[in-house]
Amino acid sequence: MAEGLVRGPMYILLVAVFLGMLGLGIVIPLLPIFVENFGASPFWVGALFAGYGLSRIIFTPLIANYSDKYGRKWLITAGLAIYAVVSLSYIVAASVGVLFVIRFIHGIASAMIGPVAMAYVGDITPPGMEGMYQGKLSNAFYLGMGAGPLIGGALYHLSGLDAVFMLMSGLSVIPCLLCIRYLPESKPQSRTPPCIWKAFCHRHM
Repeated sequence: MAEGLVRGPMYILLVAVFLGMLGLGIVIPLLPIFVENFGASPFWVGALFAGYGLSRIIFTPLIANYSDKYGRKWLITAGLAIYAVVSLSYIVAASVGVLFVIRFIHGIASAMIGPVAMAYVGDITPPGMEGMYQGKLSNAFYLGMGAGPLIGGALYHLSGLDAVFMLMSGLSVIPCLLCIRYLPESKPQSRTPPCIWKAFCHRHM
């Protein structure tokens, strides 16, 4: 793909991943506050983090496989849309159990964004520039995750929990609209059925 045609989708993906991870990072320092407000034990802090990771472990291979078959644009877009809705759901969570379900769904949305965005970048990367393009995407990921807790903590002290989650939702809506309007579809032209066992047995792995 010509470099000029790569830049537009690449910039949109960088914005999507950065703002998506920024919104996710915002909630991280607030989970102990939630647990304390519900009067739950510290066990639930770990459970909330684990619920997010568990859903990613379960759904990432399925979602990634689906994106290889049917395309990547609408999975990324749907993940950002779910982010926006889930972010507002934190405001109305009535118990720590409901909060666990919200975190689990949040993990599914995250699996629809990060890994699929990486695959999209792999689709459009010019030969010989794989490291540079994946490096840019990693920077967007970690910049978002790193800045999120700082912004979330500051906004919480200034305006309270509701404002944090409203901002989190808004940060997901922006890249969602960008993807709908400007991100072209990307789907591999040919596909070999994956074999995880062969990947693990590969000498480089």
